[in-house]
Formats: sequence, structure tokens, C-alpha cells
Amino acid sequence: MTDLLQRYQSLARPRVVGLMSGTSADGIDAALVELGPEGPRVLRFTTTRFPPAIREMLFELFEDRATVRQVARANVQLGELFAEAALEVMGADKADLVSSHGQTVAHLPESRATLQIAEPSVIAYRTGCLTAADFRPADMAAGGQGAPLVPFFDAWLLRSAEVDRVALNIGGIANITWIPGDSDEIFGCDTGPGNVLMDALAEKLVGEPFDRNGQLAARGKVLPELLGELLAHPYLRERGPKSTGREVFGRPLAEGMLGRGEPADLLRTAAAFTACSIASHVQPLVRGPTEMVMAGGGCDNPVLMEELRRHLPGSVSLRRFDDFGVPAAAREAVAFAYLGHCTAHGRPSNAPGATGASRPCVLGKLVFP
Repeated sequence: MTDLLQRYQSLARPRVVGLMSGTSADGIDAALVELGPEGPRVLRFTTTRFPPAIREMLFELFEDRATVRQVARANVQLGELFAEAALEVMGADKADLVSSHGQTVAHLPESRATLQIAEPSVIAYRTGCLTAADFRPADMAAGGQGAPLVPFFDAWLLRSAEVDRVALNIGGIANITWIPGDSDEIFGCDTGPGNVLMDALAEKLVGEPFDRNGQLAARGKVLPELLGELLAHPYLRERGPKSTGREVFGRPLAEGMLGRGEPADLLRTAAAFTACSIASHVQPLVRGPTEMVMAGGGCDNPVLMEELRRHLPGSVSLRRFDDFGVPAAAREAVAFAYLGHCTAHGRPSNAPGATGASRPCVLGKLVFP
């Protein structure tokens, strides 16, 4: 075992598979990445959609409708699916490390508790690779929120002495990383809903997992009274570092909106709320020309992008992670490839300015094949 770890640590350009399933729980993103001193090189990227039965099982876990036995079974089932995703993205190549975020089924920062499933022992056995996993608990043990963890990667990739940047990820939950050009500071937080509220409404209103390309929302109008109520949500007034989840901004919030307007209007209002919640966290950071570098499925929603442009300060220009060599859809999978690489080297990879932890921590655990 020691030889395997020492071999990895001796590699100048290791090949790492990053695996990620976010709060939208729509599937597994897998990236095969070569990590060099100049940054990541994405060799291959795939997305494997969850079968409907698996997705329904996950929502039973999210909503406390499952037993401990079901959680245990789901952990192994997802381990197999994550292993398959790793093998698919590797193809004929061999990776030096697999780094799996797993699937979050509970995130309770007020209790310093979090649970990601997709058994890493299964992944290590099936792939034959050293496997890093279970990244969030170490940060929470040090008093942090356990999220967001990707800011450490964002700063590595995007730091520039010439311009302030904000990295924005619009997954199920939206989060930002503030990367000023004149210091080594990193600040980040979850801003509120990303896709999770819009997706929950689409499911309730039209029986679809999401509003494809914002087509229904594009036909609607913002409901000012409802938007005002949403913007009064206490999370938006909390100071960071902070994190949140689908249990706050997912189905429960969507159910409270039902009957308040036509489906298109409700979806448009949800898009406006999502954009406003992002903009309200970005605006205090802006002190001049600022680049917002975007990733996640939400940045492909034209209605959400229209609302975001409307509410952001005029000095903020929009770019995508693709401009920096990382496909926007692959950003979190690539980020966890990098975090796993840090784990294998025993390097801290949280950002206390983003999570609130008392100190930098080595994240994750290593499983040997």
C-alpha cells in the first residue's frame, strides 16, 4: 500500500478521474484529467444519467423516507454506478487515482454532519485504482460548513494579478468564489438555489425533471409579490461563510409556491429569485471591473442568464470556465480530481475563508484497491 501511494506522489503529471454528482442528482459527471504545474488538462469528460429508479431512490433518501438499511444498500449501488462511470471515462487508459465526491444525501452544517454515499471501496476494487473520497467531514470537524469545497480549485485555476474574478457554479445549489487580484484571499459561499427550485417546480407543474432551455419560463412573467416573499428568505441575510442544500431550496419551497400563479409565471419568478440571490451575494464584492467565470448546468439556461445580467452590476463581465480549458459542465468533476490529488499528497485543500473552518485541513480518505 505504501508503495502505491509513494508511486503516485512521484508522478509529475498524474492522470486522475474526478467523479461528481451534485444536488440536482441527475447523474454522474466523470472527468479524466492530467494534472500538471501549469493547471489541469481535461482528456475526457462524460455524464452518465441516473436511471429513473435510482433517482427516485435518491429522493427518498433526501426526504427522510428511507430506512438505514436502504441507505446502506444505496451506498453500494451508487458505488457500482460511480465505478462504471470511472471505467467509462478511462476507456483504454489507466488512471493513477480516482477521486469521488459521491452523492450528498444529507448536509446539516448546524450539526456538523454530512453524508455522501457511493462506497469508495467498491470504486477502488472495480477500477484497481487508489481512490480518494469523503471530503467534507474533515472541514466540518474543524468547525467549517463542509461546503463549498471547490473554491480552493477555483483559486488555483483562475487567480490573476490583473483582474478580480468571481467563479460562479449554478448546479442544484449556486455557489461563488471571490478571487481578488491583489491578494491571496479566497472567499466563497453558497448563494441559495441554483437549478434545484426551478427543477422542483418543473417536476410538480409539468411532470418534467427540468424546464429544458427555460422554454416554459420564457413565456412567463415575474410575479413581484411572490418574488418579494422569496427574497425575504432568512438565508439571504445570513453572513458567510455559509452553505445550504436542497432541503432548504428544493421541493419544500416549490410546494409553497404552487397555486400562486400560472406555471410559466412561477418558473420565471423562480429564475428571477435564483438570479437575484446570486447577484445579492456578488454585488458587495465588486469594486471595479470584475470577471464572473461560470460553470454548471444553469449557465445554459437562457432565461436565468437574462435575469442574472439584469441584476448584476454593469462592471461585471460574464465568461465561462471553457475559456480556461475546463468545460463548464466538467468544473466540479475536475475540481474533485484536484482535491483528491491534494489528499494523496497530504496537502490541505479547503479554503477556510469559504467554509469557516478554523484552519486549513487535509480533506478526504484514501482507499487502496
